[in-house]
Amino acid sequence: MKDVPAGSRAAKFVCVITCLWPDGRKIVARGECPGEILFAPQGTGGFGYDPVFFLPELGKTYAELTPGGKERHLPPCAGTSGILQNLSGGI
Repeated sequence: MKDVPAGSRAAKFVCVITCLWPDGRKIVARGECPGEILFAPQGTGGFGYDPVFFLPELGKTYAELTPGGKERHLPPCAGTSGILQNLSGGI
């Protein structure tokens, strides 16, 4: 992506969890988090894409968030938390 200009580096972190039962029941949960890919890493927390995945609404990368901040600002995982509610009623 080194040649991709600023303004064209939009990205989306997507998390999907699917649970299937032998009787055909299915639960699918999906969460998304829009962001941008930076030219250089920022922050020291996290791993993988965390230092280059920038969250415009927070003005930080995932690697710059505190652990508690990550939990509050992880819509992909938060969006999939609904599967737990569905599972508790479906098991």
